Amino acid sequence: MSSSQGGDEADDLKPTFAEGFKLGEKKASRLLYTSPATVDQYAQLDANDESLARWKASLGITPGGAVPAGSGPKVTVLSLTLISASLPAGRTISLDLTNSDVVTGLKDKPVTIKEGIEYKLSQQFKTTPPILN
Repeated sequence: MSSSQGGDEADDLKPTFAEGFKLGEKKASRLLYTSPATVDQYAQLDANDESLARWKASLGITPGGAVPAGSGPKVTVLSLTLISASLPAGRTISLDLTNSDVVTGLKDKPVTIKEGIEYKLSQQFKTTPPILN
């Protein structure tokens, strides 16, 4: 994106506001909607609709069927690899996420992907306890 006045790209992405415009009460309440926070709350929504209840049950969303936090399998991402034809032949960008120095270094020097570049993202992870035997 470029501004017609030669401004910064960050300026192009800032929201603009019309002076004197006030959002109607109905629209404002829709914007402030917050979704239910737990599986049990989702299960209680539209509880009287039989077809919706069957669909939720097929997804494992049932009242009292929520898995307590921390009791399910834990997934740990070990590494991320970016593969792109636009990179020099045989080169990939790999991030070892088990190395805390690499992770903190990403805050100061993030990986930038140009718009329009095609790439594949590969991830290596482990689960605890193992899901498959």
